[in-house]
Amino acid sequence: MKNRRLRTLLILFCSSTLLLQGAFGQRNEKPENGRISLPTVHPNVELVEIIARLAEISSHSTENHSQARNPYYVAAIEEYFAPYKDHPAVEYMRYLARERYLSYNAIPEIGPYFTPAPEFQPRVRLEDQQLDARWEVEEAYELIRLAADFYTDTDCARFFASQQDRYARAVEGMIPVYEKLDVEWFSRFFGTTELNSGFYPIIAPGQGEFNYGGPAITFPDGREEIYAIVASIAYDSLGYPQKVDTAMHISLLVHEFAHSFVNPMQKIHTEVLRKEGEQLFHYVVEFMTRQAYGYWTSVLNESLVWACEVRYLMAHGADSAAVSKKIKQEQNRGFSWMPELVALLDEYEANRDAYPTLEHFIPRMAELYESIATGYAEQPQVSHIGPFENGSREVDPATAEIHLYFTHPMQGKGYSIKVHPALADVSGYSGQEHRCFTFKVRLEPQTDYHFEILEQGFRTPDGTPILPYHIRFRTGDARQTDH
Repeated sequence: MKNRRLRTLLILFCSSTLLLQGAFGQRNEKPENGRISLPTVHPNVELVEIIARLAEISSHSTENHSQARNPYYVAAIEEYFAPYKDHPAVEYMRYLARERYLSYNAIPEIGPYFTPAPEFQPRVRLEDQQLDARWEVEEAYELIRLAADFYTDTDCARFFASQQDRYARAVEGMIPVYEKLDVEWFSRFFGTTELNSGFYPIIAPGQGEFNYGGPAITFPDGREEIYAIVASIAYDSLGYPQKVDTAMHISLLVHEFAHSFVNPMQKIHTEVLRKEGEQLFHYVVEFMTRQAYGYWTSVLNESLVWACEVRYLMAHGADSAAVSKKIKQEQNRGFSWMPELVALLDEYEANRDAYPTLEHFIPRMAELYESIATGYAEQPQVSHIGPFENGSREVDPATAEIHLYFTHPMQGKGYSIKVHPALADVSGYSGQEHRCFTFKVRLEPQTDYHFEILEQGFRTPDGTPILPYHIRFRTGDARQTDH
């Protein structure tokens, strides 16, 4: 069966006539094994990713993000499409990024809502779908209309045809993941026994370094298509995929598919979660914004999805060492409450009569988030800095020292500041109970600065570390002095 599927897949890739209708196209039919489609490289997703790259959207810009995932493919895109950087589709993408903050997942997710190139017809009414909040429906239609023109004007099919062997190899490498992923687990875990969904894994070589869950497209007959858009495949110097780590990519697909359950579920209960979510976000904002989780809703969604990924591992025989390793990884990302959340889901799974779906369990998770936020509030931390406010935009470049002020007494020895070229020296602790710490800096005019204050070296007398703290500011012009 496996060999037959693979031969069929590769035949589709070998025919330029079928290139946009087979494995490199949208799958409208019921997935082959009843629930999950073969992996595919989706032409619409690749197209909007290319347009975003030409528009230099921050989440796609080569200057802002490493192209190490697939430098050959990125170079091929930039060489082929260089003459079209001012195409109306590219200009409109720039407008959406500027006015709607369109970036990251919102860009590729719009692709599957339309029939594949060159038709680009809506498969459903966008007005009836849960689009990312950054999309205005009419603007989504307009972007795809312009993308269709871009596809024709650039002869994009010729570019796709030149890459079809690489696409085919990427798809081939994901077949073991496709065959081992237990998609029935989603209905069991989330309690959606009437699940009428197909799961569609998309490989996105033009996406860069990020993976996304969604979209989830709902059809008038109740059928649903749930997508995971995956970029984290390693490529060699010629743009061919290297061997896929099956276990890692199973976890990755579980994670991204889980977003299509978790995000809408928690969105419905926004007001139940708001107070606790906002409190929790306040204490982890620096960690999370660095990872592009800029809102409390994103943090709670990501937190629960990570916990779901751990529960999948546990349900499929992962040993305690593997589970502990995964939990520790998420703690290192800033989700310090991961052990408690994973443990709380024990209660959910052991009491399904009381909690038939995970949605019924949301109030219990809200109680946990409140408890975690209370713990953060009691933990030692930097209360403020001097001689200017954190976030200032006109700091005197002649400033020679920065002072940290703590909420709790400190040991008065040890510190940990991430190495920075502007960090000149350390003066050390001062004040009653060592509540002030001073370090020296050398600043330049009209320059952005970011210092990371790490928890390892700053501790209270009983050894409790502070919360990590980030200092961001910009210097103004050099100030004139009288002589």
